[in-house]
Amino acid sequence: MGPGPFDHFTIDEYEDALLQYVYAMEKILLASGETEGIADKIAIRCAYLISLDKDNLRKQIYDQVKSIYRQRSSIVHGTASTNSQLSLDVVRDILRKLLVASFSFRMSFSNDGDWQEALRYLPVSARLQDAAIKASRTPLSLLR
Repeated sequence: MGPGPFDHFTIDEYEDALLQYVYAMEKILLASGETEGIADKIAIRCAYLISLDKDNLRKQIYDQVKSIYRQRSSIVHGTASTNSQLSLDVVRDILRKLLVASFSFRMSFSNDGDWQEALRYLPVSARLQDAAIKASRTPLSLLR
């Protein structure tokens, strides 16, 4: 993933932007109190919400989000390298798709508690996967 047309930032600006994008993903995809396996949870949930019934795309999104989270961790833990910067365009595109997908899917639930519970079980529940696919086909969805 090479640099995109809007990736001409200082290192500090790049790192700040990436951290903010990942923070947004965490707030959308993690339930209150979830503190373990965060990278996997975010990658799996993001992949299922964005790709829905497309296995090849799901694997691609999963891998991209894991790479994004690794970059985030290297920044936070002080081991970041300018040679391994991800394109912020890719990160923004995934976040944009996630926002649209999560808004569509969230509309299927009457409260935040049910929404957070659904996120926990989305990858293993065929019923929830079907609901996410149905929600993605609402007029709000811009993913297709």
